[in-house]
Amino acid sequence: MKGSHFQNRGDAENAESQRQSKPQLDNSLFSRLKSPASPMADTADTTTKTTVFAHEDHALNARVFRVMVSATGVGLAISSLIAPWRFTAGLAIGGLLALFSHNWLRNSAAATIRLAAGGEVQHFRVFQFLLRYVVIAAAIFAAYYADIASLPGMLLGMSSFVVALIFEAVREFYFVIIHREEIT
Repeated sequence: MKGSHFQNRGDAENAESQRQSKPQLDNSLFSRLKSPASPMADTADTTTKTTVFAHEDHALNARVFRVMVSATGVGLAISSLIAPWRFTAGLAIGGLLALFSHNWLRNSAAATIRLAAGGEVQHFRVFQFLLRYVVIAAAIFAAYYADIASLPGMLLGMSSFVVALIFEAVREFYFVIIHREEIT
């Protein structure tokens, strides 16, 4: 019996020496591999240097927000002259919800990206990202149920973001084609 104990011990040592002779990959999160081929070599020092939004991104968001406000304002002005008051109220509620949604999406997406870049995962931020849809749906339902706004008006007001994106696309095409500039 003692011989079998030593034999099992010898097999364990044999298996250990075989594992040591095979190259092993370091797949842990706290890898100490300092190879230039390692993707972690590129990202280790860049987390403090990068920002979530560059200056151009802030300018883009400001332009999109301004066009959303303008589209909602022009839509309200035209609607107040030719459409029923429920449609105009729906357009106003939809436009405000679109502005709210755009701002909330930008802030929650930026926070989520910052957390992911830092290696943190906070489920509250992901929940907040999804909560936006619940809040918007609840506001639309409440306004429609209270009969203060029409559903087509609210949906049209929510589409002010689409108008802003089309405006931005036309602007970028103008600069690329006419001025031969790079897309910013």
